[in-house]
Amino acid sequence: MRRSVALLLILLPALLAACGSGGSEDTSNGTSNATVVGTRQGDNSLVLVDGANQTLYVFTGESCDGSCADVWRPFVAKGDVVEAKKGSTLDENLLGTTKRGDGSLQVTYDDNPLYVYEQEAAGETTGNGIKSFGGVWRAARPENPFERKTTTGVSCEPNCGY
Repeated sequence: MRRSVALLLILLPALLAACGSGGSEDTSNGTSNATVVGTRQGDNSLVLVDGANQTLYVFTGESCDGSCADVWRPFVAKGDVVEAKKGSTLDENLLGTTKRGDGSLQVTYDDNPLYVYEQEAAGETTGNGIKSFGGVWRAARPENPFERKTTTGVSCEPNCGY
């Protein structure tokens, strides 16, 4: 009996590791070093999201470093590949990276650096329209990252009140 228990204690961790976590969504599209960007329905349109369904934002200001980056976390690539989630409407050619001052690679969409609002839960867009750190934060959209639409679907650009 002791031998069986000892064998089970030795094999159990390896067996659990082989099975994986079981409950997490596969966001890698099969590429282990890829950072995946997807879409989901926001308040009035599709918005870009990371693998954890956190809304991705673009910033109209000059840059976001220091205390700004503590609130609006740069969406940093986990490897050297950035790809669109399978089934999303993203133009994968518009995904890229830019090097930050600390050497990390921040994911971009249509050359706009992407950020995650730290005070927001997955699936929310509460950061959309916030004016802070010298600019306005907008939920990134697949067809135009900065475009803001009204509930009628007509853009308010270029006079959106900021």
